[in-house]
Amino acid sequence: DHLTYECYLAPRLSKSNYAFHDIYWNYEDNRLRKRRVRVSKMIKVIRLDKVRLNAIDVHCRLVRAYLFDLKSTEEEYQIVIFYFS
Repeated sequence: DHLTYECYLAPRLSKSNYAFHDIYWNYEDNRLRKRRVRVSKMIKVIRLDKVRLNAIDVHCRLVRAYLFDLKSTEEEYQIVIFYFS
C-alpha cells in the first residue's frame, strides 16, 4: 500500500481516528509531509535446496531471498525485497 499513489491521495487515519498514519505536519516549513514507515521483521529460513553439505573447500555460499506481497485485488505477487547474501 505504501508503494502506490493511494497512500498519498487518500491517507489513512490512525487507530484512534485522531491523527493520520501516513502524513504529518512539519512545523519547520509549514507543510504536510509523508511519514517514513520502517518495518523490521525477523524471517526464519526453514529449508534450503541444492546445498552441498560435504563440500570441504567451499568458502562462501550464495543465498537468494525473495519476499512476496500478495495483492488482494489482482491476485498476483509483488516482490517487496530481493536479497543476496
